[in-house]
Amino acid sequence: MRIHFSCRYLLHIRFYTMHNKSHIIILFLIVTIASLTLFHSSVFAQKTQAILIDRYQNALAVDTANPILQYQLGVALLIEGRNEAAIERFQLAYPAYTDSIEMNYNLGLAFSKTGDTDSAVLYFEQAEALGAFKYPQRYPLEDAYFNLGLTYLNQDLLDEAEQILNKVLAINPGRYQVHHALGKLYTLRQQPNKAIDEYEQYLAAAPQDQAVRDFVFASHYNEGLKQIPLDPAAARVALNTALEIEPNHPHALYALAHLDMQDGQLITAIDSLNQLYPQADQSLKENIRVVLYNSALALQQRNWKNDLERADMAIKRVLEDAPEDINALFLAGNIALARKQHDDARQFYESLLHIDPTHQGALLNLTIARKGAVKELVADGRALLLDQRYIEALASFESALTIDPTVPDAAQLAKQTQKKLAETAASYFSRAEQALESKELNQALELARKGLTHQPDDPRGVQVEKEAVGQLTAELDARLSRARAFFDEGDLEQAEENYNSALLIAPDNSTALAGLAAITQRYQDSAAHHLALAQQALDTDNLLSAEDHYRSARELQPDNKAARDGLESTLLLIDTTVDRTIKQAESAVHSGDFRNARVSLEKAFKLRQTDDIRERITALEQQQETHIQNLLNQAARAIRNQEFKAAEATYTTLKAFAPAHAGLRLGLVQLDVERQRAIEHHLTEARHALEAKDSSTALVAYRTVLDLSPSNQAALDGLKAGKQLAEKRLSGLMAKANSAIAAELFSDAENTLKKILKLDPYHTEATAALNRLRNTRQKGLKPGDDKRLYLEGIQYYTKGQYEAAIGSWEQVLLLVPDHEKASMNIDKSRRKLRMIKERKQE
Repeated sequence: MRIHFSCRYLLHIRFYTMHNKSHIIILFLIVTIASLTLFHSSVFAQKTQAILIDRYQNALAVDTANPILQYQLGVALLIEGRNEAAIERFQLAYPAYTDSIEMNYNLGLAFSKTGDTDSAVLYFEQAEALGAFKYPQRYPLEDAYFNLGLTYLNQDLLDEAEQILNKVLAINPGRYQVHHALGKLYTLRQQPNKAIDEYEQYLAAAPQDQAVRDFVFASHYNEGLKQIPLDPAAARVALNTALEIEPNHPHALYALAHLDMQDGQLITAIDSLNQLYPQADQSLKENIRVVLYNSALALQQRNWKNDLERADMAIKRVLEDAPEDINALFLAGNIALARKQHDDARQFYESLLHIDPTHQGALLNLTIARKGAVKELVADGRALLLDQRYIEALASFESALTIDPTVPDAAQLAKQTQKKLAETAASYFSRAEQALESKELNQALELARKGLTHQPDDPRGVQVEKEAVGQLTAELDARLSRARAFFDEGDLEQAEENYNSALLIAPDNSTALAGLAAITQRYQDSAAHHLALAQQALDTDNLLSAEDHYRSARELQPDNKAARDGLESTLLLIDTTVDRTIKQAESAVHSGDFRNARVSLEKAFKLRQTDDIRERITALEQQQETHIQNLLNQAARAIRNQEFKAAEATYTTLKAFAPAHAGLRLGLVQLDVERQRAIEHHLTEARHALEAKDSSTALVAYRTVLDLSPSNQAALDGLKAGKQLAEKRLSGLMAKANSAIAAELFSDAENTLKKILKLDPYHTEATAALNRLRNTRQKGLKPGDDKRLYLEGIQYYTKGQYEAAIGSWEQVLLLVPDHEKASMNIDKSRRKLRMIKERKQE
């Protein structure tokens, strides 16, 4: 599964709600989902999430129906990774915050982490509708949608994946990874033209992706072959396009040469074929091969008992004499696949495609073989690991990772195996050192070499082996050792002198003779080494290192074609990367993400130290300083307005990219001082209200304190006292309201219920009664009800009442037949109901 979770999800919670004309701002936190790193504010910097959760739970024990505390508890649970529990708390608080961007965003985030993709999309879209795109740093919906699209894709929900991925492109046309996902999607749908178009757009931004290049090349090449007898001009266009993807590919060049001959361009065709000849496949014509091949094919088609085993023996014999026979390789792969020997099948298909990348059967079957091979290799590796056959186990895990780097557990198992190899080697080396000290030289050498089979390049093992050999071979080996050392250091002149010196002692010494021969190949070997290092550097995106190694290889061998082509492609890749990172920096600056903008520009500057990039970095620093001052001013205004959570949120944003700024430190101190002053003020106000028997004012004040400090014991105790003071009056009013409802005096009942909620906005019974009353009085549908009904459907969905949600959204469709979100949400709810039914049947 190729899911790009490199993007960092930011979870931001900041609520605005009016409560008796008091402006209450709820907790603002930032969570990095990929690493679970939490940036705490100054208040919570030293407190664990467990303590925070406990405090919210204690506060809720006093004020059970408080949606603010329910929401805060949900946030703390989400940060701790308790996603299901977080969802439950969010759902309890949701009715009070249906129009909150933060609530919908965080519900979407929580559902996405549980794998409930449909629900995640529903809430993300609601957050979007409420204006989340105005705050891309706070609510990174682009990343959220992209990962959900990948999840849909891997769940084979192609229509849903296509819609979400196209939505991401509409948000950010420069997000080239989306084209890769869409290419895969259209490939699964068997829409090759669309797939190629998407993959080509992807390659324009990521030309180093060889797997995609191979696919696009094969597609154009296949089209070229198909058009040769139908439309030679179209065939030539397709084949030349293929060569733009893979220059000098022999099969494409051969096909073009064939077209040249058809067009009468004989000299061109002959020149092309002469140039191509050293790379061309040899035709295999021996009768034995034909017989074996036909026999194996017949057996494979008949497939009686033991037929496949016999067919396997025959086709392998064919391949011994003709290892590049395309038909034989394909048949061998098919036989291995039928025998469920997936790794053998994979190797046959890959060998075939290396020769002829156009082979449709191999392209199709390779996917099946690779999936099976990965399972086989991991299973074999586990068995070998348990059997303590660590070298073979590591080879199995590494082979699995070579096929599919994302295969679950393989990387961890490989690391575990490598650790076992290192431990075993260390044991051998220790015993070898002990033997060396005891002058048991043969045993020391044997043990050292056994250790080196587990860790071939281990310096400790090499040293023990050298010492043992040295003491065994005396002066001859001393000279050979010096020669090897000089050779390894690159001092070829001294190496040659020592090898010649060794030959004076033993003229036929094979090691010395081989060493002298190796010296003559050193430049060639060094060039090959630089080419390998260049490829390794490319694999890790270390472009400058790759450039250096290619240049070194060219200095050693100026005519080395691989070095020349590699340098050209690397320089092109560097230019492409610089352009892309500059665009990423521009996009980040536009959204206010100065930290990532700086990272992108510094990456570009590292690759190409141009004046343009240097000027961009300088301009960015100026913009960032201006932004910092704006944030400091914004936070200061929030503190003056006693909007402490908003101030805290602003400081947290600032801390993300300027943690050491002096203004940030001073501002946090001021925030703590003013917040404590406000807490004391509200506590005093609440005490005076209690003394005056004003329970409503007291409850508001105490809840305000708990919003600022959920563990404040004075507020918790005061809230209890306030609720006790209000209980008698609230009970009387509730009885009055119930009587009015029973008498169908709905207006009187509604007024009474509103009085109750004015005294205690979180009165559960009154809230439920008012909702029932309003539902009872509802008559028919009228224009404009679609928005209310849509939100009503979301509330039902949030409560898990999927049938009721469907009912609300179906009413939306009566008013707005083309309401796309309502229609999609109905499908999601029905899918939910099917899943619930299937679980019950299990």
